[in-house]
Amino acid sequence: AFGRYLESHRVAMALKLYAQDELVATTTKSQQASAALFDTHPLAINTARFPLAVLNMSFHYILSKLNSPDKKAAADEEDTFEPTLQLAYILKAMEPPRCFGKEPAGTKQE
Repeated sequence: AFGRYLESHRVAMALKLYAQDELVATTTKSQQASAALFDTHPLAINTARFPLAVLNMSFHYILSKLNSPDKKAAADEEDTFEPTLQLAYILKAMEPPRCFGKEPAGTKQE
């Protein structure tokens, strides 16, 4: 059960970071009026709308390729730091020509 909790936390943090960095959350006056009209909290109207490419990622496959922090913590016996999944970089890697293992002309590899 802890493994599923840990994986869901990894995905939640990755989506939160993606929303903060890549998506612009703006609320117009018409959206605020819609929230009031439908008796909805304004933040429900202002939530991030993720692209389908992000929502349809194979998170199970991505998470299966990561090291398990509980095994790492048992070996190190110290606080372990795990970087957040960078969904924007994964999306960039899925676009041509990067998906074919080539870099676009005139760009540096990230």
